[in-house]
Amino acid sequence: MKPPAEIAKLLGTWEVAGRHPGGSSFRSTINIDERGGYVAHVVVDFKTDTRTADMEGRFQIIDGVLVDTTTKDSNPAARLPRTIRSRIVRIDSREMVIHWEPNEEMDVTARDVVFRRVEK
Repeated sequence: MKPPAEIAKLLGTWEVAGRHPGGSSFRSTINIDERGGYVAHVVVDFKTDTRTADMEGRFQIIDGVLVDTTTKDSNPAARLPRTIRSRIVRIDSREMVIHWEPNEEMDVTARDVVFRRVEK
């Protein structure tokens, strides 16, 4: 079964890293399948400790917006399902740039984040 064209752009393994407004940093490796399903490993470095989380969910692209619905999270305090929307600034074979919308679920402000493809 051939994936929809918009999901085909997401297939493969991506890495992303960035900073939260409070000074912590994050990095993640995300594997995306032909249905838009993903498995992600996230590492967040705070000033005093490091935390990790393993997540699963599904990506959809709707009218140029990446809709990320997380359905599993190794953090027992996580509220699920959790949906985060991000405007896709650009996507090509090597990079995807998204602009996160402000939301209550994450300690981030709206900003551009760059995903780099590791393998297809």
